[in-house]
Amino acid sequence: MGKDTALAQIVALVEAAQMSKAPIQAFADYVSSVFVPVVVALAALTWLFWRAGPPRAQPAPCMLHIIETVL
Repeated sequence: MGKDTALAQIVALVEAAQMSKAPIQAFADYVSSVFVPVVVALAALTWLFWRAGPPRAQPAPCMLHIIETVL
């Protein structure tokens, strides 16, 4: 199989496509790198608020509020 065959050209194009990243994918990676930590921090703050707020807050309702925040 030579370098000039159609199959070799297809293989080269597929390899080049796999190595490159679409601009929208780079943007999505950036957004998720900011969004995910913010959501996790909000969930942690929600847990702290509900755990420290009511006098006898049970862990289960606090966890429910965390899940609601994440979703």
